[in-house]
Amino acid sequence: MGLDQKEFTKAFIKAMNDPSVSQALTGKVSAAVMDEMNGLRQAVQQLTSTVSQLTEKLTEKEEENTRLKEKVTTLEQTLEEKCDSLEQYTRRNTLRISGLEENDNEDAYEVSMDVLKKLP
Repeated sequence: MGLDQKEFTKAFIKAMNDPSVSQALTGKVSAAVMDEMNGLRQAVQQLTSTVSQLTEKLTEKEEENTRLKEKVTTLEQTLEEKCDSLEQYTRRNTLRISGLEENDNEDAYEVSMDVLKKLP
């Protein structure tokens, strides 16, 4: 037959007062707690390592981003300078003839050549 609750409580208290039972129980609980702590310690170490790696990668990406921004700025400046130079170069060969009316359907080059051919 099984023990009722009062009998179980008395037996449990009596067992806990026995030093060998108390030591065995303490040893088992301590071992379980230590195993759990070791697992947590390993998890924290892995997370710390991962955070360090991610921090390093982030720093590298930030440095790369800065370098690329500087390169873009330099390329933009170079492009603007080349565009300005090309605009100046094309203006050098532009000839304006004042006093001629422009029509929508005429070729400005042909009209200019006709005028120049008629010059003395």
